[in-house]
Amino acid sequence: MSDEVLYTHLVDRAVFSVSSGTVLVIQTGKGAALSQLTWFDRNGKPVGRAGATGSYGNVRLSPDGRRVAVDQTNPDGRNVDILILEPDGVATTRLTFDPSAHSTPIWSPSGKQILFSWNRKFGAQLYLKPTDGSGSEEEAISVPVSRSIPGTGRATASMSWSGRETSCGISPGRSE
Repeated sequence: MSDEVLYTHLVDRAVFSVSSGTVLVIQTGKGAALSQLTWFDRNGKPVGRAGATGSYGNVRLSPDGRRVAVDQTNPDGRNVDILILEPDGVATTRLTFDPSAHSTPIWSPSGKQILFSWNRKFGAQLYLKPTDGSGSEEEAISVPVSRSIPGTGRATASMSWSGRETSCGISPGRSE
């Protein structure tokens, strides 16, 4: 096979087709569409940028509105990491480094921790990590595949964290 096959990590799909077992057709390409996260004032005027141009998903503002947590697909589209972006357009704190999919960052009410999903083991897990990047990830919950959203391997449909620092809301997948 080729390393040039277009692969979309977030939906776990490579773009190829085989005919009669003898002809292989692939779509080449790497990564996804790039975007620039931009801060705007109340009048719609751009006032700054957050991070470099990249392929961002699940953009979440911190509770104090001063930072942004994102999952970012790397340039070849084969890895997704959690980043904290500062409004100066330069400073970035990378929270995850393992070569797998880390996604859906959620801020704790204090802004000191991020809860995120990680497909580290079979099933789906949610982990906590300090937003300053210190320390290692701490597993918060593990959801077996039998409880995942059908066809996705994901543990949750949505997550939110409000009010108390010690608890968050998770909407579980339904079995079909």
